[in-house]
Amino acid sequence: MRIQQSRLQMILELGRQGVHLLFRPEQIKRAFVESAQGPAGSEREHQEQLLRGLNQVTLLPTTCEQVEFLEALPDHVQGKVCRYYFQLISEGPVDRPLLN
Repeated sequence: MRIQQSRLQMILELGRQGVHLLFRPEQIKRAFVESAQGPAGSEREHQEQLLRGLNQVTLLPTTCEQVEFLEALPDHVQGKVCRYYFQLISEGPVDRPLLN
């Protein structure tokens, strides 16, 4: 299956180029400091939920609204979403759908 063209795919492609639209630098740093201080927890168990959430966030009309939505999440949830985003961009283009 080919990856469906989506807003999330465009955001991931920019992320692979070092442009991280959804997360501010301090959020990224906090997410990885948090990860280094303790186990990443159940992120692997919740990958489908995280992916659905990222897809839903990208449906918000503007990048500013997307960032504000993510910033309003509890810190531990922000960290999980941020780390999963980086996992997705590190995987590179994949031959699987990124959900609708």
